Amino acid sequence: MKPALTGLFIFAAFNVIMAQSSDSLLLAGKNLISRQLENYEELAEAGIDLSELTEDLEYFLENPINLNDADKRDLNRLVFLNDIQIKNLLDYRKKYGTFLSIYELKVVEGFGRNTLEKIRPFIVVAPKADRSFKVNSLLRGKHDLIIRFQRKLVRSEAYNIPADSLQLTKSGSFYLGDPNRYYLRYRYRVSGRMSIGLIAEKDPGEAFLYLPAGLSASIRNKIKRVPGFDHYSFHFGYETKGILNYAVLGDYHARFGQGLVLWSGLSFGGGNDPSSVKRYASGIRPNTSANENMYLRGGAISLKWKALRLDMIYSRIKADANIIYSDSAGEPGHISSLPNTGYHRSLNELEDKKSLLQERTGGHFAYTRERFQTGITVCRTNYGLSIDKGDKPSALYQFRGNKNLNAGIYFDLLLRKTNLFGEFAVSKNGGWALLAGLTHTTANGSIFGLLVREYKPQYQNYMAQAQGKRTNNANERGIKLMLEMPLLRKLSLQASFDHYSYPWLTSRTINIKRGQDHRMQLLYKPSRGAELELKYRFRSEFVNNNDLHSWFDKQVQEKKHEITAEAGFTVSASCSGKVHAGYTIVKASAEACKKAGSLLLLDMYYRPERLPLRLTFRYALFHTDDYDSRLYAYEYDVLYASSMPAYYGKGYRFYILTKYSPARWLDTWLRFSMTCYTDRNTIGSGPDEIQGNKLPEIKLQLRIKL
Repeated sequence: MKPALTGLFIFAAFNVIMAQSSDSLLLAGKNLISRQLENYEELAEAGIDLSELTEDLEYFLENPINLNDADKRDLNRLVFLNDIQIKNLLDYRKKYGTFLSIYELKVVEGFGRNTLEKIRPFIVVAPKADRSFKVNSLLRGKHDLIIRFQRKLVRSEAYNIPADSLQLTKSGSFYLGDPNRYYLRYRYRVSGRMSIGLIAEKDPGEAFLYLPAGLSASIRNKIKRVPGFDHYSFHFGYETKGILNYAVLGDYHARFGQGLVLWSGLSFGGGNDPSSVKRYASGIRPNTSANENMYLRGGAISLKWKALRLDMIYSRIKADANIIYSDSAGEPGHISSLPNTGYHRSLNELEDKKSLLQERTGGHFAYTRERFQTGITVCRTNYGLSIDKGDKPSALYQFRGNKNLNAGIYFDLLLRKTNLFGEFAVSKNGGWALLAGLTHTTANGSIFGLLVREYKPQYQNYMAQAQGKRTNNANERGIKLMLEMPLLRKLSLQASFDHYSYPWLTSRTINIKRGQDHRMQLLYKPSRGAELELKYRFRSEFVNNNDLHSWFDKQVQEKKHEITAEAGFTVSASCSGKVHAGYTIVKASAEACKKAGSLLLLDMYYRPERLPLRLTFRYALFHTDDYDSRLYAYEYDVLYASSMPAYYGKGYRFYILTKYSPARWLDTWLRFSMTCYTDRNTIGSGPDEIQGNKLPEIKLQLRIKL
């Protein structure tokens, strides 16, 4: 029956496939990636490299997953599929043989229209590839070299070096380097077997090769050496099909369970896609991002025998830390904070650079069957100095000392249509954290997710990154419901409802007691070349405003409504566009007036038929009352870079991105952006203040693929 059935699918989809060019699939994939990143606007604004999240999806846009030889690990990397859908896909392939068409997925249970639209740009149907391993194949891998230059074309006050007599007293207010950002990334990869990578980066303001001419001798004496790149990262990873399943040396990530014990780096989550309610642990994998202080350094191995797997890690790395000295002689006392920005621009920031030794040893033992998995994770951490964040009430339960131990147990049970999962973890001081959830997938592709969490204030772990509103998974309890369903033939709905509370104080001056975060998204696709998306988000938090000048704390409710509408359209086979409109209202019960913000933008994409050139253009108008009523909108950028600026104040912004590929082995990008504010004569504040109302920026990137 299968050949006849598949023939019908191929015939029905023939015209659609012919009309759907590679450019339209590329744009669809880029739009899907942008939606995944919409929940990370604060990280993007802080300069965190989000390429770690998008690297797999960017790779699959160029090298789609072949449904005929993909395994569970490959399909998990898509992030759009849950375990039930993956199990049904693999069972279908095992029962009926190889896929003959992508649209054959329509008859796989649990694959609805929404899921097919999300994975379509990243998959392909092709004959099975020969995966047999030969030693000489290690010399026939793929080289990938990326070189990037980035710079704001105006200078802030921080690049003006004060007089010699003032430099020591103002050592934190001026930068030691130029405004350029340099980024170099090289990776050699043999598909499915070996990976060698190197990353070097210098942020704006960081010294590179030399120090400024006007720097006084007193400052020069405090700098140990003139650096090259500020940050280097290297890895070597090798995979086998034997008992030694995987080994990595250098910089890497370790992710196990649901993230309550050991999870380094970033991970998807926090949106309204039910597929993201569960963390999908990748185990041990190389570090490929430029984020500093967010990875492990040393070595790790993974051993696998039948249903058993054992992972062992060792990491010894120096991280940024703020040191409080015990006496005037300069003897280190304790660590008061652990900054993770990775910036080392001023003398003060350089003093924090790599000042805390962190040594971690741990392991993960798992037992896996077809529908059940359980495991134990243990991580022991030794710090070179004691950590003490002071005696403020909000720090009462936070970690103090130089040794910590975390352990946890997790389970993952796969029923026919329901996936149950959870993890329980404890820390050395007796604090504990618990997470439990489920996803349910119906035959037509509707997905429901539920997550319950209880993280005690006493739980202490800097390597925890499970689902939640706060970092380190402490002092939080909550329940989250998520759903995705087709409403009509061309209309679909995604929604999430998250209610949470914080048992203990969250900060020194602002104490958030409880809150809620609701999201709803309607997607309407009247035709292949057009779509309309409507999103609404409501956030509300009850806050104790601890006014230091008042005897009594005032509890206020802060509400934020945000609605966005987006319409995509096709002008021709080589030209398409998108219109985006956003509006937000911020209201606090203690205030008499509302704060509002609006954003209107137009995106255009063009590719000439006979030139290897792609052009992307955006023009945006924004008008907000203040920073609290700001709006975000994801921008297309060069490969493995992300841009999601905050639109606030009054003004306009535009950018143009060109990609030119003169040869199959060479890609070049040029990006120019400009923000112009009409309500001010200066931009920023303090050392980052810029005279004028315009903020232009240029970015160049070269990629060589061999």
